[in-house]
Amino acid sequence: MSSSYNRFLIHVIICFSYIGCSVNAQDINSESLLKLTNKFLDKKNFELADSSSFKNIAQLNKHYYETGNSHSMRFYALAGLNKVQQFLPLASSDANKKVLRQFEMLFNRQAGISYFEDGDYTNQLKYFQQFLVAAQKLNSINDIATAYTYIATCHRELEDYHKSFELAKKAVYTLSGCNYPATLATAYALISNYYLDEKDNTDSVYYYRKKAYLLFKETNNTMLLASSAFDLVEFFHHIGQTDSCKKYLAEVEHLIAELQNPEQTIIYNCYMAQVELMEGNTNQAVTLLQKARSLADETIELNDNSQINRNLALALAAAGKTGDAFKVLESAFNEYSADLNTDKVRSLTQAQMNFDFEKERAIAAIELKREKQQRNFLIVLASVLLLFAGFIFQRYRERHRTIIMLAEKNETIEKAYSDLKEAQQALIDTEKQREAQNIRVRIARDIHDEIGSGLTKITLLSDVAKKKTQQTDVANALSKITSFSKNVSTSLSEIVWAINPGNDTVDSLINYLKSTAANLLDDSGLNYTLHFPLTESGASIHPEIKRNIYLVMKEALNNTLKYAHAKTLAVTFEVNEQTFYLEVQDDGVGFNLDAETPNKNGNGLLNMQLRMAQHKNTLRIISSPGNGCKIIAKGKLT
Repeated sequence: MSSSYNRFLIHVIICFSYIGCSVNAQDINSESLLKLTNKFLDKKNFELADSSSFKNIAQLNKHYYETGNSHSMRFYALAGLNKVQQFLPLASSDANKKVLRQFEMLFNRQAGISYFEDGDYTNQLKYFQQFLVAAQKLNSINDIATAYTYIATCHRELEDYHKSFELAKKAVYTLSGCNYPATLATAYALISNYYLDEKDNTDSVYYYRKKAYLLFKETNNTMLLASSAFDLVEFFHHIGQTDSCKKYLAEVEHLIAELQNPEQTIIYNCYMAQVELMEGNTNQAVTLLQKARSLADETIELNDNSQINRNLALALAAAGKTGDAFKVLESAFNEYSADLNTDKVRSLTQAQMNFDFEKERAIAAIELKREKQQRNFLIVLASVLLLFAGFIFQRYRERHRTIIMLAEKNETIEKAYSDLKEAQQALIDTEKQREAQNIRVRIARDIHDEIGSGLTKITLLSDVAKKKTQQTDVANALSKITSFSKNVSTSLSEIVWAINPGNDTVDSLINYLKSTAANLLDDSGLNYTLHFPLTESGASIHPEIKRNIYLVMKEALNNTLKYAHAKTLAVTFEVNEQTFYLEVQDDGVGFNLDAETPNKNGNGLLNMQLRMAQHKNTLRIISSPGNGCKIIAKGKLT
């Protein structure tokens, strides 16, 4: 769904400021505007009062945009631009020139939007760049930043993500210290897309998308707010946070009902279906996707049937309707694939296959032509010697140009082919990562369901047998079995928590550390305090680092309970962006760190240090006889 949605979001971004621009034209119908405009275009001299006529042109162009008539919109935008350029040299005052410059900027923008509607990248870039130049002449900060976002969206459509990113950053820099929330939010949305497309940097994606969402809230524009909410839903679906997806879908539900926009409704239904499918509600997911497909069939501007059908096939298969799933999947294969860009793949592959043949044919044609010219030259050698010299020079230039053209074509095709292979490899790597996560989930589930239930049965049976037996030795043995099975169950729960990828977040680690510490210390007789941050961070954490932090804290608490003879204990855990700080401090008997064998828990201390060193994190132990012990672990979360 993300490819289709990104195309729609770009459309919203590129056209929003035009729809919302205020031209202050008279409230008259399009036919009257057309008559006034055609009459004005015949005028030879400009006066300040004629600005109302330019406003009429802008209003007429808005009408053509809203009715989908991009050709007429472009015609009158270019006519208005020509009229501005005709009047500029004749302007008699600075005030007149400034007014004309403002309309020059507006008509360049409208011309660029008309070409954007038709997918003409060359001309839309041309007029958006002229829009930027006109805005810079007027030093209009918001328009300069808007122009940067327009050009950035064009480059993103052309898949030049780095150029789009640089232009979006220019827009943000231009707006520094200014209050233009809609334009700034648009730039943030483009920056977040770059981190998603190129870097897969979830922290940066979430940071910029959340900032864009909050800024769009300030604008009170329903369309942009809904699109920004979908941005966040796409992000949380990408990282597998279903609850957050549901939260933002709930927030956007009333906006969708208010907008009654088919593209927005399709996107909403698809994301809701994905959430329902993740929660096992297959029938609801099928219903939502069927509604989305019906709307997509009626909406010619949104080419996303293939993606909807793939999701629908998956939902039907999950619901046990395999026959229907295969039919829908067959339909998906026959439609345009937005994710893999099938047309581009086909054209690049065909070009690569035919390149050698085309090159040989071109060389053969050149050679044939050269031989024919040489025969003609021999026939007329005596009379056309001077022409022969000119011919040789011309042939050299043509051949050199042909060789350069073939070399450039070959380099372009090879680069495109290399980019295609890299994209295919990236897809393979993504699928491998997804499969690895699925394996971790299955292992965690199997351990919990099979081994965990078996250990519970052992514990229950040994308890029952101990109560029934009258033999002391047997009762003691059964007590040990019960104790061992409970310890193994506890260790098993820790393993399940550690390997489940759904727990690879800072929130999960904090909750598990706090729960474990409370369970160990509640009945210990110690006065203890726990200092853990209150956070709703969904930041990821490396699974091995997560497990090592937990085991270090647990080992430190066990050492205190076994050896320290302490009265008070304090546990502190802090998170700052991508770093952590863990401190366990008691007022017990302490020990001598310089001794060769400090105490029985020497191996435990060594294990803690090795766990931290595994990912280049650090562990520090501060203790001396009679002064308690402090253990500090800190480092990076990723």
